[in-house]
Amino acid sequence: MNKNIDSAFYEYQSARFIRTDEFDKAAITCKRLIKMNCKSYDSHYKWALIRRDQGEYRLAELKFREATILNPKDYLAFNNLGNVLSKQGKYDQAISSYKGGLELSENDLDLTHNIAICYTEKGDYKEAVKYYDKALKIQPSDPSTHNCIGYMHFLQGEYMKAIGKFNDAIQKDPQYEVPYFNKAMALFCQSGKGKESKNAFELGIQALPGLSVMKLIQLKLSVNVYIREMNRVRKELENTENLGSKRRALLEKTQKGLEDILGLLRIEIEKSAKNTQTSPSTSQKMNENRKGPRMSRLNCFKVCISSIKKRFS
Repeated sequence: MNKNIDSAFYEYQSARFIRTDEFDKAAITCKRLIKMNCKSYDSHYKWALIRRDQGEYRLAELKFREATILNPKDYLAFNNLGNVLSKQGKYDQAISSYKGGLELSENDLDLTHNIAICYTEKGDYKEAVKYYDKALKIQPSDPSTHNCIGYMHFLQGEYMKAIGKFNDAIQKDPQYEVPYFNKAMALFCQSGKGKESKNAFELGIQALPGLSVMKLIQLKLSVNVYIREMNRVRKELENTENLGSKRRALLEKTQKGLEDILGLLRIEIEKSAKNTQTSPSTSQKMNENRKGPRMSRLNCFKVCISSIKKRFS
């Protein structure tokens, strides 16, 4: 009886610590619950979520693995295990985990997308397209899937096919700015900085939020995504031993397209920053964003809360 009371108390404590953004205390409480019952799936899962959202992916991996053993029928555990493996660059293991989740939930859009993303990171674009096509069958109206397929064609130098899919994404959601930028980038690679490519970019800017602060944030997020892609392309270009002349030429062209779109986005950031009129409260929030750790803790709080609600509701 006392053990049940202690367990209920620690469950309450862990939830309270999560609500108050005290993740270290929440993790300690979850560890106590695991000591009380080492086969408690919920405790392992919750502890893993907390560590994942704090960026401690190796620790999260270990607990998610235990969670999949304790409850091999929960596809969410396999998805989350795949996520932390992917964060560590363990793409083959991540794919295996995601596929394990798909066996339990074969029409899950997130799992299907995650497999495609891992194949993209591995440079296996044809296999990535295969899973994006599967995602389209699950949800044909999803604009992000059309955009992703377009980007796979772009990475293979198939610019007309890429532009076609970016247009499909835009048609599905005209307020989704990413396919406009990607379309502009594909046009840069195909025909240079012509009127058509600049128009596509301007339409992407128009699709951004009207509020200056939100627009600035969205622009910076887009820049970060393209920088990450640029780094990936540069890394592959450095692998001179296994790189043929045709592939090198394509990568150099892709790199040029990324540089062009980044240049335009950075100009827009400068314009947006000048036009932003910040109130004291907004300024305070932006200062918090620059500090980094506080913002990341707030983000992981939101993600952790939503994950736990989804899992325990």
